[in-house]
Amino acid sequence: MITCPALPAPSNGTRLGCPWNATMYYDTVCHFSCNDGYIGFGSEVRRCKENGTWSGEDFTCQSMFPRLWD
Repeated sequence: MITCPALPAPSNGTRLGCPWNATMYYDTVCHFSCNDGYIGFGSEVRRCKENGTWSGEDFTCQSMFPRLWD
């Protein structure tokens, strides 16, 4: 049985199609999106591959409004 490690939901975003606590089996598909005010970078769709790794790149959400102070 082929499994992949769990993928976390991005900060300021959501993960759909793959439950957090369950084992991710071969051919499971995860979809990612960002909350309003954020832009996604990386792969919006990732699939568990035959070798136990995920297709694509990590998905992150970054603010559309960069901070002008720190």
